[in-house]
Amino acid sequence: MSLTKLAVNRLMSERKQLSKCSSPLIKANLESENLEKLDVTLLGPEDSLYKGKKFQLRFTFPSNYPLENPMVIFLQPNHIYSNGHICLSVIYKQHWTPAMTIESICLSIISMLASATQIERPPNDSSYVSRAPSDPRSSNWIFEDDKC
Repeated sequence: MSLTKLAVNRLMSERKQLSKCSSPLIKANLESENLEKLDVTLLGPEDSLYKGKKFQLRFTFPSNYPLENPMVIFLQPNHIYSNGHICLSVIYKQHWTPAMTIESICLSIISMLASATQIERPPNDSSYVSRAPSDPRSSNWIFEDDKC
């Protein structure tokens, strides 16, 4: 797969912005020249159950990004779906907008972590994982903030 010119330009711009990111909770690995994938480390927010914890995300960008949403998964899922899938509406087609950026997605995930009231897998983890496609963008999510 090769990225469109729009995708390359957008990703180069976003990588530049990430290098200047003011949030101490987001650290992108910008050393790789592969624009199709990006690993990002998030730190658990202060005043949350995840304070001081590190979370690894992997972004995989489609050829026509930002017109199509990226695939975003946790690489070390220890509290979310055991396959790394993330139930967060803004990263899926139904709610995706090209105005979203890598940084805004990271901030949304940090917000999700900050609002957690307990550290545990979703109650339907085993049933979801047993039937889930490898690409979470193909899942039929029902977004209910208190149930994902």
